[in-house]
Amino acid sequence: MKTEIMLDSGAYSAWMKQETLNIQAYAEFALRDLDCFDYIVNLDVIPGESGVKGTNIGEVAIESASKEGYKNYETLLKAGIPSDKLIHVFHQEEDFAWLDRMVNDMDYIGLSPANDRSTHEKERWLDLCMEHVTNGEGLPVVKFHGFGVTSIPIVYRYPWYSVDSGSWMQFSKYGAVLVPRMKNGSYNFKRTPEVVFLSGRSPQKQFEGKHLDTLSDIEQERIIEYFEYQGLPYGESEWDDEGKEIVIRPGLSNDHKIRDQLNLIFYAEVEQAKIDHPWEFIPVGKGSLFAPTAKRSTLPPLLDKIFKVIFAGNFPQMKDPVIERGMRDYVISKFPVYRRLISAYFGDDGQSVIDMRREENAL
Repeated sequence: MKTEIMLDSGAYSAWMKQETLNIQAYAEFALRDLDCFDYIVNLDVIPGESGVKGTNIGEVAIESASKEGYKNYETLLKAGIPSDKLIHVFHQEEDFAWLDRMVNDMDYIGLSPANDRSTHEKERWLDLCMEHVTNGEGLPVVKFHGFGVTSIPIVYRYPWYSVDSGSWMQFSKYGAVLVPRMKNGSYNFKRTPEVVFLSGRSPQKQFEGKHLDTLSDIEQERIIEYFEYQGLPYGESEWDDEGKEIVIRPGLSNDHKIRDQLNLIFYAEVEQAKIDHPWEFIPVGKGSLFAPTAKRSTLPPLLDKIFKVIFAGNFPQMKDPVIERGMRDYVISKFPVYRRLISAYFGDDGQSVIDMRREENAL
């Protein structure tokens, strides 16, 4: 097996468009290709007015959503989805009593920081979560997945079993790539990367130190060497009298799909840089005041001990099997597994990934 799939309901996308998802329809979607899905995320119930962000949501509405979400989890279990594949999610602002219940009842859960919170606010909440999901030695008593976890400091601060990230495509969309820092002459994927803009159309060209063209010759050489290390061309373009770009050779500077490859492989490198799971959570500034409340005394059975980064987003890419397979093949040429998150809300957009997995299952 080279392709690993996590199925998400897409509840947040539906909520943003003021649409609702049916739990029975989601169960049918998951069961249709059950043998292709390694993990299936429960159908979330999002409190507050559909599609309206940033409003104050009362405790009653949050508690009601928590109850409905747990009912969805039980419904999916009754529908035939195995418990070892099903992931229920604990969200920021929910009562920690729900997290304690999940720790007691499940081996693999999700932690979802709020999208509209700062990194510092997310860390404060995740620190509190650690009191419920790790033991006195800082080791996890349950496997937990971080939804939308893209900040490198957050990735390495907590003993995640897995995280997902869609930011790789967001950077490339705006003409930027992620370049690792250097440590003792080697690439260091454990630090926040440099964001370097490459596109000739990028407005960042006017700011010193933001665009590749504004960096020193030494810095440019170091960054170009990283592109070569990953086996991706820089690209070459010309500009006509009307300012229109003419692509001479496609590459990172003029093709967002190739930037997608470089940014995605950065997160694959992050996975490889912290391969052993679990590692201890060491609370910063708390010292002996850290008092975990997790009730399990032993770790749950682990299917493996490899920290996983799952690639989320870029559904237009998924719709094109040639591009999606090309991305899979590029990752597989460097690493053993291509991990992908697909969404039931977007229906057949993820079919190319399912087809790849089904072909692998048949071998």
